[in-house]
Parts: sequence; C-alpha cells; structure tokens
Amino acid sequence: MYCRQRHPERYYRGVRLVYLPAIRHKYLDTVLHTALSTLHLMFHRRDAAIYCNAANALFTFLPRLAGMR
Repeated sequence: MYCRQRHPERYYRGVRLVYLPAIRHKYLDTVLHTALSTLHLMFHRRDAAIYCNAANALFTFLPRLAGMR
C-alpha cells in the first residue's frame, strides 16, 4: 500500500506500507503521488494493482501493459 504520511507501523493487517514523497498542492497532490506510486510499482512488480479514486484511473493502463491484474 502506497502512503503519503508516515505511520508508526511498517505493516497494516499484513499489508506492507510503502512511503513515497508527495508534493502538497491542492490540485496536484493525488495525481503526482499516484504517478510516482505507479512508477515504483512498475519496478517492484506485484501480482495485482488496485487503484481507488477516479483521478488515479489515468495510470491504470501502465500495470496492465506490464501484465499485472
């Protein structure tokens, strides 16, 4: 799970938390963080990717091209 803010735990209910930097901006925060998370995902391959939020849908084609569900 990709996160913007630090939490004391490294795992949450068995899911590893990955912290990536974010640029705090009213309109670009989510989109830029999703772009960075997708790039990270492409180099650290997983079986599946789940995107939540319509703004993030822009990036869903990249993992699909790489064969991720």
